[in-house]
Amino acid sequence: MFLRTNRNARWVLGIAIGVLVAAVGWYVWPRPHTRIESVRQPNASGQPASFEVLKASAAVESLAWSPDGKTLAVQTKPGEGGEVKRHSILLWDLVSGRQYRPIFETSDPIFSVRYSPDGKTLACAAWRRERKQEYDILLWDSETGKEIGKLVGAPRTGLGVPFTSDALCIAFSPDGRWIAAGTKLVDAENNQGAHIGGEICVWNVETGHLKWFDRSTHADPVYAVTFSCDGNLLASAGSDKLIRIWDPETGELKRTLVGAAWDGIGSLAFSPKGKLLASGGSGREEGGIVRIWDAETGDLKHAMSTQFRRNSIAQVVFSPTGQTLFAVGMVNGLEPRWQVHKWEPNGGSHQGTLLAYPGAPRAIAVSPDGKRLAIGT
Repeated sequence: MFLRTNRNARWVLGIAIGVLVAAVGWYVWPRPHTRIESVRQPNASGQPASFEVLKASAAVESLAWSPDGKTLAVQTKPGEGGEVKRHSILLWDLVSGRQYRPIFETSDPIFSVRYSPDGKTLACAAWRRERKQEYDILLWDSETGKEIGKLVGAPRTGLGVPFTSDALCIAFSPDGRWIAAGTKLVDAENNQGAHIGGEICVWNVETGHLKWFDRSTHADPVYAVTFSCDGNLLASAGSDKLIRIWDPETGELKRTLVGAAWDGIGSLAFSPKGKLLASGGSGREEGGIVRIWDAETGDLKHAMSTQFRRNSIAQVVFSPTGQTLFAVGMVNGLEPRWQVHKWEPNGGSHQGTLLAYPGAPRAIAVSPDGKRLAIGT
């Protein structure tokens, strides 16, 4: 079953791109499901804005474009006070305007929906409360929605205390052979769920075997992992404010980048040619901290000013050509509002700003052709 949106709606290009926004909305299905509906969003002056809003009845946590650019995968969690009580993954057909029913629903938390590079597989991290919050990386056939496999987390041994490991982010390698995940390690005997570290895991997708894992390097939860475009580097970052660069084949830690944020890092992105690494973090005095690094040397190239509000974590993504870096974060105001900045990453020059609109941004994704930007709130 699917729901049809307005076929006559046109994508309008604004500031050189067309923007899709996934926002908290309402639900109308007979039973609580996540629904997305295409609507026209006015700007502050009441005039039609240069994008369309995809309204959902649950909070959008992560987004992924299919490699052909025809489908947007949306991972949601129940909104506060909403009727939708289940976490879900749904697909939005951007060609026909049809939104499918969720391909996966669960009462347990899920994180970080991702397409494989060939577009045939969807993956996400799923917690399992019945197994005391261990997690699986679940894999589906993107065409049929059928579950085709799962990757099991690393053995819970070696720390000297009982603990659980909860996956927060995942990434496919460019050739699709590997999946990496970042997790938080939690003291199983502490009723408050105290964090005791972070973990990096890498699996062979075809065999399902865990290739390597490290839980001694990150001192806090890991919220971002990403591969370089040639697959030779894996970057990870999180609450310990440091970026680690790994050899994804061997698990060797190649270098550590210092100074990316004051409070934590929630987003990483390699440039398409793999020479640059962008990071998005937060700070008590400076919100939405964006940095650009030399991926090979680890040297800081540019420190960007966003004027995002304090404690706002900037989400970053490169355009497919690598000529633009986008960053979204919250700006000051009576109500949560997001804003997008654009930079030329090599020289660090600011290229423009998309006006602020309601919502607290949690995810950003750019279409393969670079003409559309999806913002999840």
